[in-house]
Amino acid sequence: SRFVPDFNGKMSKLVADCPLLAAKISNKEDGYFYAQVSLFTDKRVNVIMNIIEEYNNCRE
Repeated sequence: SRFVPDFNGKMSKLVADCPLLAAKISNKEDGYFYAQVSLFTDKRVNVIMNIIEEYNNCRE
């Protein structure tokens, strides 16, 4: 994936226009971060879906 490594740094820059979300990602809050070596694809999908949903709500 182009976001790994440094997922939190890259993704928080991508959503910088939504500061609260960017902070959650930068701070590696639960539900907004996954470890680079995570073996659980479901966890990665859940993290991305959380970010997308919150970003869309932030943009409304």
